[in-house]
Amino acid sequence: MPRSSDPTHHRRTPMVMLEAMETSGPFAPPAAVPPARDLSDAALWEVLERLRAKHGVVGAQVAIDRAGTVSDAASGLLNVEMGSTATTDALFQIGSITKVWTATLVMQLVDEGVLDLDAPVVTYLPDLPSAEPQRMARVTVRHLLTHSSGIEGDVFTDTGRGDDCLARYVDGLGGIGFVHAPGALTSYSNTSYVIAGRLIEAVTGRVWDDVLRERLVEPLGLTHTETLPERLPRYAVAHGHAADAEGRMALVPRWSIPRSSGPAGIIAARARDVAAFARMHLADGVAPGGHRILSAASVAEMRREQSAAPELARRGIGWGFEDWSDTTHGHDGATYGQLAFLRVVPEHDLVVVLLTNGGDGITMFAELAAEALGIEVPPPPRPPVPLPDVDLARFAGTFRRHGTVFRLTPDGDGIAAEITQEAAASDSQEETTIPLRFVATAEDTIMTQFHGSSWFTGHLVEVDGVEFLHFGGRANRRVD
Repeated sequence: MPRSSDPTHHRRTPMVMLEAMETSGPFAPPAAVPPARDLSDAALWEVLERLRAKHGVVGAQVAIDRAGTVSDAASGLLNVEMGSTATTDALFQIGSITKVWTATLVMQLVDEGVLDLDAPVVTYLPDLPSAEPQRMARVTVRHLLTHSSGIEGDVFTDTGRGDDCLARYVDGLGGIGFVHAPGALTSYSNTSYVIAGRLIEAVTGRVWDDVLRERLVEPLGLTHTETLPERLPRYAVAHGHAADAEGRMALVPRWSIPRSSGPAGIIAARARDVAAFARMHLADGVAPGGHRILSAASVAEMRREQSAAPELARRGIGWGFEDWSDTTHGHDGATYGQLAFLRVVPEHDLVVVLLTNGGDGITMFAELAAEALGIEVPPPPRPPVPLPDVDLARFAGTFRRHGTVFRLTPDGDGIAAEITQEAAASDSQEETTIPLRFVATAEDTIMTQFHGSSWFTGHLVEVDGVEFLHFGGRANRRVD
């Protein structure tokens, strides 16, 4: 079996770090993006194979769309126990890239006059329950899609496999409140996207999976895109992996999130299909056959920056803004043992998709961009040397959001952290406490290293007199 190049990336990869891997913090200065190199499929495979092996990635699939011409390649294994080979037609989980698809469905309904982005969600879901009904009454459809609703964001209640699973999920939100007021901050919210999926069901009278197939999958001619596990046996399917205590890559114990969280991250697809979906957006909403999927105005609105806190995360509707260039947008996805990456570069008419199922996919993606496309991706931020003299006592305390508690304690020249996650937020299916160590890089900024050479940043921010630790794209409220 392949060995991980990173012994810290063990089987119980904390979900809080998966969250950090798929969300962006403050951005480095955009890099100049040269025209994409013209690689043959064979040359692309050679780059993919070499980088996959270098970074301990079990299996990988890439698709690059240059002005409508697609090259793709696959390398490695789909499943280390079965020894099945990755192919370009295999399905990988794309995780939270699904959110861009859900947002696109909402915008189609906006085009049709069925939904209003700035109308309160309770206009369409009048019985939407909440532990804070007055705040819920202020949440708009736009808030849901821009991660600014303030609704506790990581509720993964499994309400079963039936077609009523989203309705049952939403009906169960009566005990769920807000981490911040609507529109006051940006905090990544899976819950908001499940509500958006239920909103789609309510106004169409159709199950979200069927709406996705009828409005996007079939009109775009996508033959390898699915949401329901019972449809997967007809395909080759990638399973997620993480390194065990001995550094060997092994299957993770969970395969996917519950169907009841589907609109936030359940799509499984091949890279070529994901690229075709993104190509439709680059073509201002028009499918390859000339059929209009989405209005040009809605495409533009989705990629207009409208974050409530751009210094923490730059977001449009569905899309996040990436550091390849000023206009580059995309999304990442992190599920159990799988990482997915999508970038769209309008000025070069370029789409890039990388899907992986275990190992250091983050560094692999950056190096793939450099070698296959000639793109110099800005390196992620690293702590300065030497570290600044910062009063570490400011960071001491307990910060909480639904399912996750951060406990920070100054310790020598750094900050010791314990992150406790409930079973629903842990891939071990039981409550876990994960130790991490942070260093302070500014009066309000801390960083921690995980997953090889990657560093992740947290910020202390104050909103309306309440202090938050913003980490992994999420706001965690101070509770001590």
